[in-house]
Amino acid sequence: MGHLLSLYEDTSSLMSIENIVDPSTIFSPSQSEVPNFGFTDSVIWFRFKLRNDSTLFTWWLDIGHARLEHLTLYQFTPQGWQAQHRGMANPLNNPLLSIRSDPFPITIAPGESQTFYVRVQSRTALSLPVNLWQPLSFNAFIEFSSLLNGANLAVIIILTLYSLLTWLLTRKLLYLQFALFSFSVFLFWSTVGGHFHQYIGLLPQAESIRIISFFASLVNLCYLIFARNFLQSRHYAPLWDRLLILLIGIIALEMVLSIWVNFSILARFITLVMLLSSLVVFSTAIVILARGYKPAQLFIIVQAILFPSIVIRALGMFSILPIMFGQISIFITISILMPLPVMLYNRRMNFLAREKETALAQAMKIEQMMVQELEKQVLERTHKLKVAQTRSEEANLAKGEFLAVMSHELRTPITAIAGAAQLIDTNSLNEQNHHLLKTVRHANKQLLTLIDDVLDLAKMDAGQLKLKNKIFSLKQVLLDVITLLTPEAEERGLILKLETETLPEQVQGDASRLRQIITNLISNAIKYTDHGLITVRAELLESDDGMLPIYISVEDTGRGIPNRLKTQIFRPFIQVNSNTSEPGSVGLGLAICKRLVTEMNGTIGVESELMQGSLFWFTVDLLLPSKQSNLVKTHFKSVAPIHILLVEDIAINREIITLLLTQDGHRVTGVASGQEALDLLNVAPFDLVLMDIQMAGTDGLQASVLIRQQAHQNCIPIIALTASSSLQMSVKCRAAGMNALVSKPLCLQTLYATLAAHTTIPMLDCLEPLDKQQIMDPLYGFSDIDSKRITAISQQTLIEEGDKLTTAWANQNLILLALAAHKIAGCAAMTGLTELSNISLKLEAAATAADIEQLYILMDLYNKYRKN
Repeated sequence: MGHLLSLYEDTSSLMSIENIVDPSTIFSPSQSEVPNFGFTDSVIWFRFKLRNDSTLFTWWLDIGHARLEHLTLYQFTPQGWQAQHRGMANPLNNPLLSIRSDPFPITIAPGESQTFYVRVQSRTALSLPVNLWQPLSFNAFIEFSSLLNGANLAVIIILTLYSLLTWLLTRKLLYLQFALFSFSVFLFWSTVGGHFHQYIGLLPQAESIRIISFFASLVNLCYLIFARNFLQSRHYAPLWDRLLILLIGIIALEMVLSIWVNFSILARFITLVMLLSSLVVFSTAIVILARGYKPAQLFIIVQAILFPSIVIRALGMFSILPIMFGQISIFITISILMPLPVMLYNRRMNFLAREKETALAQAMKIEQMMVQELEKQVLERTHKLKVAQTRSEEANLAKGEFLAVMSHELRTPITAIAGAAQLIDTNSLNEQNHHLLKTVRHANKQLLTLIDDVLDLAKMDAGQLKLKNKIFSLKQVLLDVITLLTPEAEERGLILKLETETLPEQVQGDASRLRQIITNLISNAIKYTDHGLITVRAELLESDDGMLPIYISVEDTGRGIPNRLKTQIFRPFIQVNSNTSEPGSVGLGLAICKRLVTEMNGTIGVESELMQGSLFWFTVDLLLPSKQSNLVKTHFKSVAPIHILLVEDIAINREIITLLLTQDGHRVTGVASGQEALDLLNVAPFDLVLMDIQMAGTDGLQASVLIRQQAHQNCIPIIALTASSSLQMSVKCRAAGMNALVSKPLCLQTLYATLAAHTTIPMLDCLEPLDKQQIMDPLYGFSDIDSKRITAISQQTLIEEGDKLTTAWANQNLILLALAAHKIAGCAAMTGLTELSNISLKLEAAATAADIEQLYILMDLYNKYRKN
């Protein structure tokens, strides 16, 4: 009788029957057979007018929805408005009936008409399936409904007991899970129909809706657990399995929240989660079937029937369809589907049995094939191992060649820096300029160390890194690093402070690696500190094992490190700020520090608060040198003056090396090619040959071979000059007949030691031991005139060779272009023009390879550089 109703929504929930019957209250006619308001906080009033054309006095008004909390029927009598109360929040009028079938009795005399008002208020979804029954018809309906309900509940109980008994006999977990699912359906069905409260009554009737929500979530939870096990989602669809686990966790949270959360909000959430769960299970079953698990077929059928019912139910909860449609569809679907899981499980067991037989047969077949193929596979694997071993050896050789080339490319510009610093050394400098020059030299030495680090990183990855064990002054290492980095700190307005506790005068260990760690930590502190102080502390810790445990820390007042990065900061490519514009922010420094500290049997860590600074610390174990090792030794400064043939194709390089050697009294004759050296050796005597390796025409290796073929020159010492100090280069030099190898940039201490080892002329001893400054930096004494002359030669060479390079490119003469680029690269490297040197080296390589496309790009870069 939905179309006979007139509706009024009381949004204030405060209106009484007297207010409602007032003529000013306007009711609207119902537009549907079952008015549906969904979840609402308003009070809904409806009225209807009845005329009794029968002989009956009593009728039953049934509002057939078990989950409405407050229902009040108002009928006007001579005593005034009489109210009758029904609903979940009120006690049963007839204890023999469930809440689902507790109607209003209406008394109206035959032939009379009367208007009735009903007030409805509920936290549940509000739907009004209103029916007027004759007493006999209503009793018949109740009997039929009870019979149908009882039959459904009986089937569910039987399935529950069957599954539970099967589980006790077989101990198959799937049966227990289905038993729990069946029992949860029984509880939910009983609660929705009102039977749970009617016969058990554990909670006040007003809270029965929370019991319904709890059991609805329990049904969904048990179903997901059963579906996950049945479909074997963990094995066949791990991603979907994780989604099912997430839904199980959400549903468990629902069950806890159902105790106190606002019911209307909770009911909406439960409905959406149930809809999502059904969709996920449906999708998971389809994915698993596609991956070959046949039992998922019947499960898809189950979901195809169940999913539309849940959708209809959800539409009813949100006022799109009448709620009773969804309620009835859910009950009918569950009644049909309850026996199907038993069929599902039996089919699954048959499938697994067939799969087991098939797998066993395949295993036996594979075993036979493996036995037959065993000898063949052993031979093939042996051959592959030999091939792999050969390739590995070739790869290692190629890797060594690559590292040698990289070492040469990096050392070339550093040679220019070292040479320029040495040329300025004899100028009349004030204290400040001398300090700056000293810093340049320290930086130069540090760059050389970093080149060695690049080579050693490959050894570190291969497990071939060997730490040095030499005597050094720890305090001097700290002072060197502070001296090196103080200008950079001052540029940023920072104070760099060193605090040392009691430290031994000398220790034994790897000073270069220790310096690398300290430099990296201080550089990071400077980079990420905008103002304030950076304090470096070093102290000796107590030890009982004869070692010298050293603790060093670097504390700054910078930006700090977020907590989430503290455990990751020592991993490769992890940065405090991935968007930093600071140069060198690659994220490798701290990772290398950690590996080096670990190699030194130490630990490294960080303490930091965001925007409050950081403290990086590490400990390493060093050794105490023996007393004999602490004696100051007298070093030679040089050999006695000798006649040296210098073979170097770059004029500026010849000029610098000649100046370095002649300042100690040596006589140097310079030539530009290997062929010139051969010609000169035939007409003039020399005590020693310094031979560059990479030269145009006859290179250093070829020239050395030709020199050794001449009988009268077979014994002259030949020292190689090269930017590559790798083992492969050393082997090549030895094979060509060279006596030794000195790497660029030149260190006179190393050069003089090599000269002394390969000459028979007596050494010139020092009158007193060398001090620390001379040992660390023995290059002194170029005049201002020499410095200016070298600069002038360099500039003139760059201009002349640049013109030749431009002309060669215009004429497409790649041979002349490569020659000009080679000379520009050497000259630029020796004078510190690193960018120009790199461009020229690439031009030389591209011209040699006739790579025209690359030459266009590089010539454009060269012309832009020359204009600037």
